[in-house]
Amino acid sequence: MKEFGIKYIINTFVEIMGKKTHFTISVLASLMTLSFTEPLPKSIGLANDYEYKLVFFDDFNLPNGSQPDSVKWKRAKRTNSLWSRWISDNEEVVFIRNGKLVCRAIPNRKEKNDTARMLTGAIETRNTYSFIYGKVEVRMKTKNHKGNFPAVWMKNYEYKDPSIPYGEIDIVEVFGDKRETAHSAHTKLTLSDAKYRRSNHGEKRVNPEKWHVYGIEWDANSIKWFVDGELVHVYVKSTDKTLLDKGQWTFDYPFFLILNQSVGEGAHGMIPDVTHTYETLFDWIKVYQKIE
Repeated sequence: MKEFGIKYIINTFVEIMGKKTHFTISVLASLMTLSFTEPLPKSIGLANDYEYKLVFFDDFNLPNGSQPDSVKWKRAKRTNSLWSRWISDNEEVVFIRNGKLVCRAIPNRKEKNDTARMLTGAIETRNTYSFIYGKVEVRMKTKNHKGNFPAVWMKNYEYKDPSIPYGEIDIVEVFGDKRETAHSAHTKLTLSDAKYRRSNHGEKRVNPEKWHVYGIEWDANSIKWFVDGELVHVYVKSTDKTLLDKGQWTFDYPFFLILNQSVGEGAHGMIPDVTHTYETLFDWIKVYQKIE
């Protein structure tokens, strides 16, 4: 379509000027080649406006079988939390393939001394990169299957500093084989009081097995979630001091990024298939911040 459109413009231009010379056509054809024959870089996303500058980027463009860039990413550690209970540093659960980051959950046939029923992959920028406010975009797809639980999300450093209240931004999560994505914010208040949990959560009907760009815009007053540029959910800082004192807004601290493939265990009606290999692909991730 692009080539046809440019040829049409060239022909129209030449007819109008009345100078159908070899030189004119050659020059225009050269310009067309320079401008349109190269493929668009896969890093182009939705936040390319003049208000923001790119401050963090990874397109995982490394040789097949490589591990992610260790300057930017570290392997997440296993903990007792649902998402991280089976995390492994095995290279079969996190690796690069065809310029994509692959995160997997695989049956545990590799680590004989490990009691985990599956081995799952997760990487994070904890202690390598964190930021306050901005835009985040990630291009991702997964393979639907019961128990599937991949996510792109962010946490603050409350585990290191007791003065920091818990904060979590789930840019995108997929639950099981649902054809929808989930987008949430978790705070001290939403975790402790059930009546505030509904307002912190949004969903979007979409096929997670297709490539989509998931993103957030985060500032001092709100968090907005987007799927392919469409606004799907908003979480707003309260003006009620009582709610703020209870931890309704806990997003004025540095957050780090997490990309992971996990499996459910009862939550959201999910039961993992421990004989199945789960897989999620990440094409690129970008962080933008406003130009001051």
